[in-house]
Amino acid sequence: RRLLHVMEDRLAGRDHLCGDYSIADMACFPWIRIHRLTGVGLEEFPRVQAWYGLVRRRPAVGRAMDLLRERWVDVSTSDEAKR
Repeated sequence: RRLLHVMEDRLAGRDHLCGDYSIADMACFPWIRIHRLTGVGLEEFPRVQAWYGLVRRRPAVGRAMDLLRERWVDVSTSDEAKR
């Protein structure tokens, strides 16, 4: 929740966290991607919600998400992953 508040403030008047798309956006994206797992909705953070959509629509991000889906391993059921 704290990260979302910081990002919401930071995104005032800009599309990305540091002006142009940067490593800051890349580093924060995975944390926001799992927002549902934390029980926090993005509805109360409209700038973060818009930012998330903007980043998610980037072609390279889409390719990375496809790779993640193809190689996803559920660590709770994979003995190899647990090791």
